[in-house]
Parts: sequence; C-alpha cells; structure tokens
Amino acid sequence: MSKIAQDVGPLFGVVHAAGIPCVQPIRLLTTAIYRKVLLVNTEAALALARGFQQKAVSEAGGGSIVFISSVMALPGSREPRPIR
Repeated sequence: MSKIAQDVGPLFGVVHAAGIPCVQPIRLLTTAIYRKVLLVNTEAALALARGFQQKAVSEAGGGSIVFISSVMALPGSREPRPIR
C-alpha cells in the first residue's frame, strides 16, 4: 500500500470485497480449509486496515474503509425456526 500511495498519492479509501465460502458438514471440514477461509475472510481484512492506517498511505485526517460481506454471512446468524 505504501508503494501505491507513493506512486499515485494518498488514498481516500479502500474496499475489502474478498472472501471465500465454506459451506459443508463439519465432519468434512479440515484444518487446512478452515485456515484458508480464515486467512482470506478475516486476516486479509485486518492486514488491509493496518496498511491503510499508515501515515504515508491514507489522506491526512483519515479516510474510509469499506468491508463487504456476502449473503453467506447471514445463515449462521439467524435464529432457527421451530419445526411444525
């Protein structure tokens, strides 16, 4: 990010829109798959935010960071419906 800001000037904002889904039974979930999903969906966003906060990268006085998730974030957060 420092190189980009050096080439084009301070950034006013960045968007994290990367993510990979992992919808499968827990018995098929391997540690490697879990770590890959965590790396792309969580750690990449954190690294982007850390890079953007550098003084030489973002516009003086701040900027905007937008994190975009998909509808796949919703199924696990809904309350289960009673079976009738």
